[in-house]
Amino acid sequence: PVTTHFHRTTTIVDNSSTDANLAAFQQSWASGQPVVVSGILEKLSEDWSPARLSSFVVANNANATIVDCLKPGRACKTGKFWEGFRNFSARFQPCRASSVDSEASSLTSRLASCGKKKKEEEERREFLPSFSKGGCLLDEEVLLLPERSCSSSPLGKASSEPLPTLLKLKDWPAKEDFKTVLPKHFSDLMSALPFPEYTTREGIFNLSARLPDVYIKPDLGPKMYIAYGTAVVPSCGTTNLHLDVSDAVNVMVHVHEPEFVKVGKNNSHIKNWFDQDRREVARIVGRQEESIQKRCSTLKTGALWHIFLAEDSDTIRAYIREKNPTLSENDDPIHDQCVYLDDVMREELKGKGVVGFEIIQCAGDAVFIPAGAPHQVQNLNSCIKIAEDFVAPEHISECVKLTDEFRHLSSDHSNHEDKLQVKSIIFHSVKDAVSSFL
Repeated sequence: PVTTHFHRTTTIVDNSSTDANLAAFQQSWASGQPVVVSGILEKLSEDWSPARLSSFVVANNANATIVDCLKPGRACKTGKFWEGFRNFSARFQPCRASSVDSEASSLTSRLASCGKKKKEEEERREFLPSFSKGGCLLDEEVLLLPERSCSSSPLGKASSEPLPTLLKLKDWPAKEDFKTVLPKHFSDLMSALPFPEYTTREGIFNLSARLPDVYIKPDLGPKMYIAYGTAVVPSCGTTNLHLDVSDAVNVMVHVHEPEFVKVGKNNSHIKNWFDQDRREVARIVGRQEESIQKRCSTLKTGALWHIFLAEDSDTIRAYIREKNPTLSENDDPIHDQCVYLDDVMREELKGKGVVGFEIIQCAGDAVFIPAGAPHQVQNLNSCIKIAEDFVAPEHISECVKLTDEFRHLSSDHSNHEDKLQVKSIIFHSVKDAVSSFL
């Protein structure tokens, strides 16, 4: 079936290996459009629950990047990461009133520190400790890496009340190969991925497979992303607007709808957050067309995606610069990942001819994101997602364009280096194609 999202259509197919599904995928994929494949959980046999995965994280003593998507960096206890994943109340801890900026959701405030953000994050990253062996993520106080400032009150007002954390464990494992750290889960995921011709490491339409073994292969994943969810702050996403140099498939392997459990006596403000959050999730689901609402009633609602066509990147970039003319030439509002486009901003972009795809990713859904397509994510519930990158022939020209674009970023930018080796991939893909005729 084809479903309308945000005034564009997204192809949704089930996870059955049929020629019709592959043809439907390739038709949308060639047009640079995202695709959603459902039913992935039915093909998974390993335990992807938080209890199981947390034990692997601890046992392997792996490094991790922890970010607080809701507030700037501050000292936080992350030993209760998994408790906050399940229990909404566990996300709250005392915070000075001065840390709340009622204007933090304005675009100017969001972008003001973009120029400094990249270098500061690299410096902070050096101080992140390893995972402990105590059965939780981290058992000591660390300075969380900030995504950016957001309005920190459900009513958009400054408050001296305790504020929640919105924590995200991203890009795990950071350095090791997922296949080495979790071999059984890796095999389980690879066997369940839709369209293996594209998504597996040996896929015939995954051009990165053409690189000879003498090359250091690009790290295309899979990587795990575990994060809390909230819909009550519309200007704050779990992942800010950005784009990737390669294609990607993002699989929702677990969704948990957090409970409200009383902690102490004064819980009214926490209950207020929780109730408003649940109402906002219902509002977002309710604005979808009937077929999507039906899916959300039978499957657990995980995350809200907004994906734009690659060709709209320059218009979006110009719009953000127009809203904040103080950005320097060295700042890139998309590559720097400093902006989450809220409802008002997306409506203004529609007036400029930019209409994106609004997708609700449910448990068991795989979202395919084309290379170069600007996209952002807001978790509506606590989610565990696995992302696998690949290089499809349909978007190889976009990969080349972005590689050259990244090359002009500042030398300390995380995207400056050509990690994909796209020219080598093209050379060996052409060489293999020509040799097949000889």
